[in-house]
Amino acid sequence: MIELKNVTYTYPHSDRPALSNLSFMVRPGEAILVTGVSGCGKSTLIRLINGLCPHYYGGNVEGTICIDGKDNMKEKLCDISHRVGTLFQNPESQFFALGVEEEISFISECKGVHPKEIQTKLSQTAERFNLKPFLKSIIHELSQGQKQKVGLASLMMEPLKALILDEPTGNLDPEATLELAEEIKKLKAQGVAILIVDHRLYWLKDVVDKVIVLEKGKVVREGIIPDV
Repeated sequence: MIELKNVTYTYPHSDRPALSNLSFMVRPGEAILVTGVSGCGKSTLIRLINGLCPHYYGGNVEGTICIDGKDNMKEKLCDISHRVGTLFQNPESQFFALGVEEEISFISECKGVHPKEIQTKLSQTAERFNLKPFLKSIIHELSQGQKQKVGLASLMMEPLKALILDEPTGNLDPEATLELAEEIKKLKAQGVAILIVDHRLYWLKDVVDKVIVLEKGKVVREGIIPDV
């Protein structure tokens, strides 16, 4: 679960908050869309939830941000990352390995999982995301949709309580976008709390449970995606 209570955040050397008095919750098995024009505070919100603000960027936080009941301000960044994963618009920016198999296995290896267990998880995860034919491939030779799957598969190798998708369809074709929508539905069914940041609404009509609109760091509207 992701929960923000009366959160205001100000970057270092700034005299005005980037986000002001935000309160909302993403429950297990729920997907929430956050949208708004460029500069409204979407990226800052992501950084607060995954711990980069203030643990990396610094700044001042008022209020509380909790993942699975644990306060981000009282946790180390590495511990926060074990509960919430972030898939960026361009997943290449977060890859650690050149090969697909090595990238998907990376998080389990970092946690000291036994090699036999890693191989079992790798096989199951690759099958789930239709990546078995690409396990021996070089990541940079894949299509954008396939890279997105690798990024998501690498995050899901170990259990996560929450997932953030940052402009996930920015580089995807229509077919890959529909595949991503179906995968999000499966993750919801598994009880993952999902926060999606995107300005495209068409593919999310049957995916998200609620929409939050930001403007100048504040929530100005909440509701559902209307029928079109």
